[in-house]
Amino acid sequence: MAITTDSLLALERTPAMLTTLALAVAAYLLLAPKARPLPDIPWVGRPSRLPGAEAWATLASFIKRRQWFAEGYEKYSRHGKSFIVPHPMGEKHITLPPDKLGWLLEQPDHVASAADFHYEILAGRYAWTDRGLNRDPFHEHVIHKYIVRKDAKLLAGMWDEIGVAVDELWGTSPDWHDVRVLDTAEELILRVVNRALVGLPLCRNKDYLSHTNLFTTNVLLCTFATQLAPRFLRDAVGYAVGAPNYWHYRRCAHWTLPLIRERLAMFAQIDEGSLSTDALPEDYITWHIALARAEGRTGHELEPDFIARSLLALEFAAIKTPAATLARVLLDVCGSGPESGYLERLRDEAATVYTKHDKSWSKQTLRHMALADSAIRESMRLTSLLFALGRKVVPAEGVRGPDGAESWVAPQGSYLTINAADRHLDPDLYPDPTRFDAFRFARVHEGQGKETNQEYLQARRLGMTSTSKDFLAFGHGRHACPGRFLVEQMLKMLMAYMLMHYDIGYLPARPENFVLGPINVPPPKATIKVRRREKTEA
Repeated sequence: MAITTDSLLALERTPAMLTTLALAVAAYLLLAPKARPLPDIPWVGRPSRLPGAEAWATLASFIKRRQWFAEGYEKYSRHGKSFIVPHPMGEKHITLPPDKLGWLLEQPDHVASAADFHYEILAGRYAWTDRGLNRDPFHEHVIHKYIVRKDAKLLAGMWDEIGVAVDELWGTSPDWHDVRVLDTAEELILRVVNRALVGLPLCRNKDYLSHTNLFTTNVLLCTFATQLAPRFLRDAVGYAVGAPNYWHYRRCAHWTLPLIRERLAMFAQIDEGSLSTDALPEDYITWHIALARAEGRTGHELEPDFIARSLLALEFAAIKTPAATLARVLLDVCGSGPESGYLERLRDEAATVYTKHDKSWSKQTLRHMALADSAIRESMRLTSLLFALGRKVVPAEGVRGPDGAESWVAPQGSYLTINAADRHLDPDLYPDPTRFDAFRFARVHEGQGKETNQEYLQARRLGMTSTSKDFLAFGHGRHACPGRFLVEQMLKMLMAYMLMHYDIGYLPARPENFVLGPINVPPPKATIKVRRREKTEA
């Protein structure tokens, strides 16, 4: 091999690069705060007890964390034992076995806090423009109270937006053509979610949608950047990477603040008796104001700026995960091959349910889409963005672990977690667990009779939005995702529209996800072939 000038220069630079790396590692080791005593339980990922081994494991954990969780699940969790996994933020995951999930969920928020866990994991200090959004998530309270009550008007609006958005993004050509799965899924979810959050015409405003999407993307970038940064550089990195979100917020607020002020004025008119409540649009802004007023909250919850920032917090939760889920289920179904018959059966179900119920959607109607429900749940089981359900230890004295064979105290600031990703791949729970079996959860529906029989009750327990210690994609307990019912309805309607209006081609094989450390997302460049159907069912 010839020695070039570039290769010689690279060799000359190598000692300097190694020196810089060594100095950075030394600074990390010297400036990292003294660790609080951890329980005397097994570690996964720490090569030894020698000085520096823990710090090296912490640095490596960004890349190897998922691998270490899988090793720990097989070696310890399946045998009822806890273990410790390093985390890039410096705090440690004390990972409990699945049978201790009940104990973890019973802990009050001032002992084991879900909000504090999410605040740290999602770069709450840097990326959100308001530190209180993660610690006091009033927007989640609003969704929990309102989303299950609203039905006809909300779903009708979303269905209308789905038709417009899918036709625009997938095209109406009768010839086969490629569509980028992840890109179109993200834009579709962005449009449909905002039909529910801010309504027409803002849900189609390109400037608003662009900055909303950039804000949510930058939250993820800030999350990963702060996890990779040494502790002594974390603030500098976090504020630098999170800074663009203040601009994205200003651009979004340019559109939302007038809308919010107008809505507050409408409520004032209702109080005066000069306007009927029927005049209020059905969207998140109305729900937020109505709930704050109903609960006597006269402080910051009714300030336009707070409502606008709450909207962006909701956008993050309602866009990234559902978009990845939609992309995954499309790739999983199409990647199963024509012999599976999945596309045909899902299309038949959508057309039958839609036609049988007067070509309109309701919460009850969508429950009849058992095959679609199962396919989405199965895709979420195989690859969930949430690979650990977690809480942060709050008390200065720490938290004593559950009674049993183990006896330990988790120190303040450590994370108590349950391994969700590998629970979903446990062969004792799910036969052939790494295979996508679209109708795995639907078979219990077959032959069901009245809604009061045992089969129906079990089917509901296996529904997409149902959570348990064996299915944690939406979390579990009082902090389970409150928006999962909206996600269910949105994804089912999207799949129904796509299948009824388009032929979709099978793939030779399912493209591999993009995986890097904790990141496990659908391949960004993956495409599927679609064409407009000549005869549609809608």
